[in-house]
Amino acid sequence: MSGRYRHLLFFYIILQPLIDLSASLSERFGIQWLSFGSGLRLFFLLFGGIIVFFKLLKDGNRSLFIVFVLPFIAVCLMLAVNLVQKHPFYFADELQFAAKSVYYAVCLFVFHFFLDTKRAVKPVTVAALIYGLSFIMAIATHTGFPSYNFNGKGTTGWFYAANEIGATLAFLLCFSLLYAQKREWAWAAVLSVLMAMYAIGTKTAFLSALCLLVLATGYLWFKKVKRKWGILFLTILFIGTAPFSPFIQNLRHPAYIPPLEPEPQTAPSSEVSEKAPHYLEENPILRRIFSSRTYYFEKKLADYHDVSPLRKWFGMGYAGDYKDHQPKLVEMDVIDLWIGYGWIGVIFMLCPLAVWLIGVIRGYRRWKKLGFYRWMLTVTVLLGLGISVISGHVLFAPAVSFFFSLALHGVKASLPNVEDGNVATK
Repeated sequence: MSGRYRHLLFFYIILQPLIDLSASLSERFGIQWLSFGSGLRLFFLLFGGIIVFFKLLKDGNRSLFIVFVLPFIAVCLMLAVNLVQKHPFYFADELQFAAKSVYYAVCLFVFHFFLDTKRAVKPVTVAALIYGLSFIMAIATHTGFPSYNFNGKGTTGWFYAANEIGATLAFLLCFSLLYAQKREWAWAAVLSVLMAMYAIGTKTAFLSALCLLVLATGYLWFKKVKRKWGILFLTILFIGTAPFSPFIQNLRHPAYIPPLEPEPQTAPSSEVSEKAPHYLEENPILRRIFSSRTYYFEKKLADYHDVSPLRKWFGMGYAGDYKDHQPKLVEMDVIDLWIGYGWIGVIFMLCPLAVWLIGVIRGYRRWKKLGFYRWMLTVTVLLGLGISVISGHVLFAPAVSFFFSLALHGVKASLPNVEDGNVATK
């Protein structure tokens, strides 16, 4: 049975770019029949969650069972409290927010039971090639969407959000570089993904690509690996053409500093909220780094101080109190989790992530050899955590959290089991 699930997972991995494209085009053009991608992700969440739930019950692993159900408990508590105390309460939006929040946890457990990550590198590279080629087609036909709503340069291809697709491509670049060490055709995936990350124009995409290229090149040359000339050429080409990239052009352009949105009429009149715009206007560097996210965080923080103790413990739900204006996340994952699920809920929600990270740390205490596979996945996981803290779009975006969970599980699975005497060296 596990073999059947493994092949279904391989097929689902390859479907990821098509799911993202369908969701993007459905969102932009309002074509309902194209929203099948969201339906597939919801099916994976429900089906995978049910399979994992009953497998944990059958295996009798109480500790893992508790870790698995804690995020769902956090969701139930958040929904129950806000259903009574939050006005207005948009149930569909809150439920969608909850589904996105637990998606990464379900992915971790599904991969833990049913996937050999090393064998998944090939289908991930195939998915990367599809992502990259779709980007090239969008650019060649001049039908891509702009990355920014203001004067910033860059394109998201046919995908929806610039930071989200940039973070997704960062994980895909890692897996493609790994498979390129085995199969020559994988360099096509590497090149196409790099072109896409170059064209997006965001710091998430450009700096992630640069970081992965430099660290991969450094490792291969330090270890004197034979297949190193290709990565060296791409790294030199990427750095050499950087001055002409949309990202560097955005940095040079004053309009790249994201404009602050005007205060809604119903905005809180607290001292924190009133000082937020002035503080950010005087700190253009901070606005470049966080793209004005701290502005929205301070607004949510002002709302947080006025809510009941129950909502402080179990969260304010999707985007906090949106009152009469459009709901908006801060887009800093940890902050959105804290606002959404409160002090207690955020601990429950991050418990699976903490367990996997602790397993990685404990495993690293016993490794003997740091191979390219383990090195690249570790770097990418750390990069993903950094993106999650600064610009979000990792734990809350199923398109990204799927590959983040895959990379994190890949690191953990490659390390020695701390409960036995076997020490992996590959």
